[in-house]
Amino acid sequence: MIETGLSILFEIAMYIFLTYVFLSIFLRKAVAVKKDGGQIEVNGADDPPFYYMIIPGMNEALVIQQTLAQMAQYHFQGKIVMIDDASADGTADLAEQTAAGDDRIVVIRRHLPRAHIGKGDSLNQVMDYVKHDCRRHGRNLKQVVIGVLDADGVLPTDAITQLNRFFQDPDQVICQLRVKMDSPFTSALQVSQDLEFFSVNNMSQNMRMRTHTVGLSGNGQFFRLLPVLKAVGWHPWGHALLDDYELTLKLMLHGIHVQYIDSAFVYQQALTSPYKLLRQRSRWVQGNLYCIKYFKAVMTSQQIDVIQKVGILYFLAQPWINVAADLSVFGLTIITGLRVSQLLVAHPSLLVSALITGGLLFLFSQFWGFVFSAFYIHDLHMTRMTVPKWTHLVGLPSIVSYMYVLLFGSLVMAYWRKLRGNNSWVKTARQSVG
Repeated sequence: MIETGLSILFEIAMYIFLTYVFLSIFLRKAVAVKKDGGQIEVNGADDPPFYYMIIPGMNEALVIQQTLAQMAQYHFQGKIVMIDDASADGTADLAEQTAAGDDRIVVIRRHLPRAHIGKGDSLNQVMDYVKHDCRRHGRNLKQVVIGVLDADGVLPTDAITQLNRFFQDPDQVICQLRVKMDSPFTSALQVSQDLEFFSVNNMSQNMRMRTHTVGLSGNGQFFRLLPVLKAVGWHPWGHALLDDYELTLKLMLHGIHVQYIDSAFVYQQALTSPYKLLRQRSRWVQGNLYCIKYFKAVMTSQQIDVIQKVGILYFLAQPWINVAADLSVFGLTIITGLRVSQLLVAHPSLLVSALITGGLLFLFSQFWGFVFSAFYIHDLHMTRMTVPKWTHLVGLPSIVSYMYVLLFGSLVMAYWRKLRGNNSWVKTARQSVG
């Protein structure tokens, strides 16, 4: 009875997984944001966008100065606003040192007890500054663009050029850039994160362009202020630990869909240890669980069509699908292992056959790891990016194929925190850029 139930759970989870994977692969080709978008001339535009590049941070001393200094070198019309969430490592002091003498960089300090409430609250506080600054300088809100970068985010100059092109079209409201892990990499674990973001997530986002269900990814999101202001007000972000997807849902409920630009990248650091990765993913899972509160509004919305609702439902159901899949895999593996052990005890001569069969099953279990690794290398070649060294690529299929074992811990952590009512921010740890 237990085996039958686990088998059914596994089959349902695999059907959903394979359907999504095949759709992502077959629909992975980028959809043009605008038919003639690549032909838009932005040089000499009468009224170019005015950017507020927002960089929220807490305990970012290892990276914040390089991020601000790099952004300050770029030629764009706008301001760089770093908001410090009551850091304990001197982040705000370092940011102010970098900002000295550059009136484009603004540093905002948050103080306890108002601080440490969440990234969304920090971003909303910056919007209060934006409101005041726009009124004081009489800015045209139609031309104001809000950008959000992580404290370790790196935005290349060509990305700014493509953003200018995107927002030259008055009908374009919001976009998400393609995310790339910053190299060089020191381990296969970091390479696996680059594969996930740069290749697998890229395929998913391009597929979502066709169904109008692209999701914001936090780092590298940009939106035109006025339409978002009219839809959700001056404080667009909520309190979910997955604040980016919560904003995606709020905008979709008002008929605003995110566009995805796969030819413009934003870089960020890859995590260096399994534990850091587990903590980061637990935050994402818990944020996903929080967003379930939008389920009824999405399902009854007249602004969202059936295909979009299916796409949103799949995203909201991911934690539950992953739990079902992991439990079924673990359970069936244990049951099969016990039966094989009993068979070998009764018939020792079958050991060689069992080892050969086990080896073949192991190779077969890495099938999707090999497939996604091949797509990753292909994407790197197509974008003229450096391919990681072979010592990091050898174990990549195994890491990709068995990542669910590690991430099961993040599911347990997220559900446990949810049951206890613990919604504190699980901050991603940085590493030195020096």
